[in-house]
Amino acid sequence: MRVKLAITSFFLLVLAPAGWGAALTVKGPFGGYLRKEVISLREARYGGMVPQRYDFSCGAASLATIIKFYYGLDVSEEEVIKGMVRLGNEEKIRKGGFSLLDLKRYATKRGFIANGYKIRAENLPRLKIPAIVLLEIRGYSHFVVLKGVRGERVYIADPAVGNRSFRLEDFVKGWNGIIFVLYRGAKGRPFALQTGPKAPVQRIIPLADLPVGIGVWGPLRPPGAF
Repeated sequence: MRVKLAITSFFLLVLAPAGWGAALTVKGPFGGYLRKEVISLREARYGGMVPQRYDFSCGAASLATIIKFYYGLDVSEEEVIKGMVRLGNEEKIRKGGFSLLDLKRYATKRGFIANGYKIRAENLPRLKIPAIVLLEIRGYSHFVVLKGVRGERVYIADPAVGNRSFRLEDFVKGWNGIIFVLYRGAKGRPFALQTGPKAPVQRIIPLADLPVGIGVWGPLRPPGAF
């Protein structure tokens, strides 16, 4: 019974949901007590980003991540979803999910200049701002935020599974060579890894011709490892 209780306690502590992050009070070495803020594993994994709640909302969560955590404007995934549906073709969205054109419409409505660009992989380390990219993961199209590249590692905010990194060569295999970026008059808050000269882009891409993100309406089922 004691062993079973110990195992149960372990899972309650280690696998606690995000809302369980709290403060821990411990006895100090010289008497008195010390108070330390404790965050859950989920809070650490999704720090500085907006996680997606539905299969179809990776684009909305990625856009909300940049608007909220880079440009410092208050926005939620739900607000972005409703805004894109209102500005777009609802029937088309229900059948195929959100496209980069839907993201562009919403970003423009919020006062951003937003465009998709074709860029070579060797120029990715020189990006100065975060970008939304479309990856092919096990046959599914999935929007993520490209935060930056250092050496041979690509750092992304994946709305389905949290902050993660890949080898550059693995990232390129699933990437279509296009970045979607937002511009605004005010300078954004630097994400980690955001340094270096501006990367040149090859040409503007007509967003209406780009593929869409995941198009299944329902609760999120996180994709497998990239």
